[in-house]
Amino acid sequence: AIILLLILYYNTSKKLNRIVKGHIYTSHEQEKDVETSINVKRVEIGEGTTMMTVEERKELMFFNDETNFQMGELLRASAEALGHGIMGNSYKAMLNNGHNIVVKRLRDLKPFTKEEFAKIVKIIADLKHPNLLPLLAYYHSRDEKLMLYRYAQNGNLFSRLHGNLHQLGLFLF
Repeated sequence: AIILLLILYYNTSKKLNRIVKGHIYTSHEQEKDVETSINVKRVEIGEGTTMMTVEERKELMFFNDETNFQMGELLRASAEALGHGIMGNSYKAMLNNGHNIVVKRLRDLKPFTKEEFAKIVKIIADLKHPNLLPLLAYYHSRDEKLMLYRYAQNGNLFSRLHGNLHQLGLFLF
């Protein structure tokens, strides 16, 4: 019975790996379609040479025009750790212009192509809810993936969902 379960597990994991490794986009034309469909603006910070591909350049992809800063400014910003979760760590970055943003540094992800990551981020950016912060931008490279959000002042998710119980004299035990 155990051997049968191991064989079943092995076959299922092979099928899942094939599905996950499947390419979503294969041509350069489809890459352009992804970029126009998510309405992003490129901000180049790396020196581009003729040998450097789009995949290797360092750039932030913005979802709107109201926020505009460069990756270099983000790297120079002072950062404060906010927390960590299953997908990665979150930091509060204080930019030189006085704006605060949340940088979610994703870790332990499979090596997504730029198109696959753009499609996933587009789905996340389209989510609208009062308890979700809007996605400002994202960064994708072979070694690192970042998602940038607006910073919510005064509180955390628990206090926004349940109110400030300490002001009401209620204590959680």
